[in-house]
Amino acid sequence: MFVLLSIPLILVSFPVYGSAESNNTVEKNNSLENYTYLLKSPKQAKEVLEIMKNQYPSLNVTAIEDIELIYVENSKNIDVNKIENKIIEYIDVQGELPDLISPYEDAVTPNRILNEVKQLTLDEFKESNQFDTNIEFPSLNSETFTPFNWYLKDVTSDYKNLSIDTGEHSTIALIDSGVDIEHPLIKENIDLTLAKNYVTNDMDITDELGHGTTIAGIMSSIAPETTIVPYKVIGNEVGKSVWVIEAIIDAANNDNDVINLSVGTYFIKSEKEDKLLIKAYKKAVKYAESKGAWNSSRIHTN
Repeated sequence: MFVLLSIPLILVSFPVYGSAESNNTVEKNNSLENYTYLLKSPKQAKEVLEIMKNQYPSLNVTAIEDIELIYVENSKNIDVNKIENKIIEYIDVQGELPDLISPYEDAVTPNRILNEVKQLTLDEFKESNQFDTNIEFPSLNSETFTPFNWYLKDVTSDYKNLSIDTGEHSTIALIDSGVDIEHPLIKENIDLTLAKNYVTNDMDITDELGHGTTIAGIMSSIAPETTIVPYKVIGNEVGKSVWVIEAIIDAANNDNDVINLSVGTYFIKSEKEDKLLIKAYKKAVKYAESKGAWNSSRIHTN
């Protein structure tokens, strides 16, 4: 499913939903189980969170109050039925949010490994005096790179859009696998002030896959003066649905003009899980929409 939120100042493109088979099964099976609850009414998240904490003080639980979502991790160690009996009157939809897998094929080598190989190769060249560090790197706008930027002529209407708007004063929230902040094409566009890493909860938004860097490169090619704020929701293989939802909420709260989300496929195990995921995303989109004076009738899906 591809979702396009076509409203002034904000654009959201959603990842694909559906059942997915992958060689990442081992990674998936090793991930913590979760129980997720969407609540019936606004302002109930704090009350439900308190009930849960009274039952299990050490419970690893996340409350996204903006969309009334409660996310419980490592539920193997708790009596879920005991909790649900206490909060049943508050629950609208419940189930397990699926994992988010890489937008690339399983055979793709992680960006981290490629960087290590690249560095070893450079070191070997330097040691053998075959590498001249004074060689001038050609401009990314030169004819050298024209074959790699084949899409630009089409998506910029033969480059006409660059004479109208280059993206100045606009900010794009890139919800993806992070970015390479040293990449010469995008480093001037990246703003780390509000950047966030949901995978490890630190400030390192290094792209271990390369997908986020690719998307950022397309953005900066089309709108060379735009600002890109990275929100990292995928590590070297998988991510969590709740990280994506949190990133949408944070991107809206941070007043980004555009939200770009095109990060992969979900492991959908049941219709119940599918409904929970879709409803959670719809709530997140509605919340993002509410941050500006936009018309909900202009949300399109296909």
